Amino acid sequence: MRVTDSKKIAADRRKAGIVAPVAPAKKLDGVPRPRAKVLPMHVIECDAWELPQFASDPTLTPDKNRTRSNEIHPSGGAWQGGCSSWEQVQELLTKGWPDGAAQARKLADGLLPLLPPPESLRRKTRWAEDGGELDRDRLYSGGIETAFRTTRQHLQRGPRTVKIVGSWSINAGWGADAIAWNGSAITALVDLLENADFRVELSLCLAAQQPQPQSISMPIVRIKTASEPMNVDTIAAVAGHAAIFRTYGFKMICTSPHTVAESLGRALTITDAWGKAVEAGVLEPVDAFMELATSEAGALARVGEVLKKLMPHDPDFLANVDAMIAGRPAEW
Repeated sequence: MRVTDSKKIAADRRKAGIVAPVAPAKKLDGVPRPRAKVLPMHVIECDAWELPQFASDPTLTPDKNRTRSNEIHPSGGAWQGGCSSWEQVQELLTKGWPDGAAQARKLADGLLPLLPPPESLRRKTRWAEDGGELDRDRLYSGGIETAFRTTRQHLQRGPRTVKIVGSWSINAGWGADAIAWNGSAITALVDLLENADFRVELSLCLAAQQPQPQSISMPIVRIKTASEPMNVDTIAAVAGHAAIFRTYGFKMICTSPHTVAESLGRALTITDAWGKAVEAGVLEPVDAFMELATSEAGALARVGEVLKKLMPHDPDFLANVDAMIAGRPAEW
């Protein structure tokens, strides 16, 4: 578990004599406009297996947010996916969610035939007129221009590591089914990339802006390292089951040292929030973000967006993805 706060980073920089550059005020029609206020950011990162600590260890929550945190528990209602006890939520975390995994696999199966083979650098034999190892048979047959054998790096198909962040920023108005589609999109994306011989490092990010005083809470859950095998059931559960998000995820928000609203804040796009955290020195850049998807059509579109970003040099693949998305009916 790792906790980072932008205020502490700024204070440490000031103590070290490091002064961040101040950007000039923007102008609109020649009139200076004030710079946007930089909000305090609180980032707490954990591995998926650490999530139960936020329900069992009250010391992780500051006193100012403890009352709100204590109100968060499994209710058994549809809004939380039907789980009525912490034991049920933890079982989802440890055993996975087969129904969510099946939905994700169906989504991935529709896109899998479109994927181009992955690329990597491999060594390939080349023949030249000098250098390397002499082939006497070629020399004596008159092939002096190709008598020497060398090896050079050549672009071929193979593994590449990518860091992906999926959205856990979901407003209260979305039901459990919508959250399930978001999880299916994230799970399908990882499944597709791993099938294409990418090595995926996957995290989820919940970005919520608090109103009074203004701050940004950013819980991050690490689900998979690049070296770990794909576990579809677990990814589908953490990324897509409302019970895990609306218990452990909500409890993570309450660990902020800044005051958390009764509503737990307003959900932000992770691309924007993560970018601000990078600027503040709180987080490192990643390869791609998957923003919120709340339907089958949205899930397909989000997966397509990320695949196109990671594979921009294959025009046939890009055209196939665009055609598939455009060819689906609106309710797909």
